[in-house]
Amino acid sequence: MHDFPATNLISSNRSTGWTNWIPAVHRISGVMTLFLFVVMPLSACSTAVSARQSAPPVLKSPPPPVLKTTPFKPEFTSNATQISSKLAQEITGVTWKRGCPVPIRDLRYLTLSVWGMNGQPYQGELIVHSHVVHNIISVFRRMFTARFPIAKMKLIHNYNGSDDASVADNNTSAFNCRDVVGGKGWSKHAYGLAIDINPFWNPYVTRKRLIPPKATQYVKRTPIRPGMIKAGDVVHRNFLKRGWEWGGIWRSVKDYQHFQYSPKKLPRKGR
Repeated sequence: MHDFPATNLISSNRSTGWTNWIPAVHRISGVMTLFLFVVMPLSACSTAVSARQSAPPVLKSPPPPVLKTTPFKPEFTSNATQISSKLAQEITGVTWKRGCPVPIRDLRYLTLSVWGMNGQPYQGELIVHSHVVHNIISVFRRMFTARFPIAKMKLIHNYNGSDDASVADNNTSAFNCRDVVGGKGWSKHAYGLAIDINPFWNPYVTRKRLIPPKATQYVKRTPIRPGMIKAGDVVHRNFLKRGWEWGGIWRSVKDYQHFQYSPKKLPRKGR
């Protein structure tokens, strides 16, 4: 096949007809095809490179900030106030009555932080004699630090003044103007100078009597379970240090729930 100059191509066509167009057409077609295969891919590559260069960089999001947290550490709180007129009305005729050995003005209403059996702290309440407020707060502070559990701690007038009902409900209580159990004369509770702690788990035991009657599994004092009191533990040790007696070491009666304070000006006998 021969190549023909472009200037001769037109004149040849005029003289010889359409047959001489074929070589020229093939040449032109070949050139165009080569252009399409060479130039266009190069253009596409150039476009892709340009697109990569102009695309914005992918930025990684910064890691979330590390927050420093401190472990939850509940604090012991306490408050002591005089008996309000509202509370005085509630307890009069129930846990306090005319003739009680201590006037209402000598009593104090306490709120104290204690640990519940669910592992959470709550605010318990007591009524005690003003003379022992600091003792009670100090002992309960140490009980709280040791996480000694208190099942319930609410005022005994919520049980209509019934010691039996309060004890059966495992309620920790203090002031209640009543006689000593099994005898005559005022109990130390009638002065606000005694407290019963977890009384179902720490029952009152004699050869013929058990209070509460259903606490048979707690007559035997081993193994010690949470909420039970034993000699030398945080409860006994701290009450003893402040001059209180524990009924759990009495001979004829074992009153494991009971602690009492006996200043000289008050009668020593009584639960």
